[in-house]
Amino acid sequence: MKNRLYIGFAISILLVLTGSILSYVTFKRQTRESEWVQHTYEVITQAQRINRLIYDMQVSGSNYRLIQDEKFLDPYYATKPRIAPAIAGLRRLTIDNLAQQRQIDTIETDINRLVQYWEDLGTRIPIEYVFSHQLEVSFTEGKYRKPRTGVFFRW
Repeated sequence: MKNRLYIGFAISILLVLTGSILSYVTFKRQTRESEWVQHTYEVITQAQRINRLIYDMQVSGSNYRLIQDEKFLDPYYATKPRIAPAIAGLRRLTIDNLAQQRQIDTIETDINRLVQYWEDLGTRIPIEYVFSHQLEVSFTEGKYRKPRTGVFFRW
């Protein structure tokens, strides 16, 4: 009877230890996955910031070309220097992923071409042409969208 009691006690301790170990491993895994989810949200948020900067620049330039009032260029010039740091921040967030780094290189090149395109527009292009060539920029993962200017943005 005494041996059976010890065996039952040992089995119950073994079950508690096994449950504790499994719980610990599960919590560690969930913590790791939670960190990856958080990281993914940071990358998406940074990409959306870049998207918003481009949109703000586009609206500012379009308003200037429509109304021909220089005050509408203030947001354009205030936003332009914020693009490079935003891209650098996105690059830092994705330093561990070579494929994303290549995509950021492409995005950076395309954004530079886009900004140059807007600056080349200036006031010498008719307003009708500007409105027929507005841009759609998408950093949605896995989606490709061709802006009306022919510049591709992919994320």
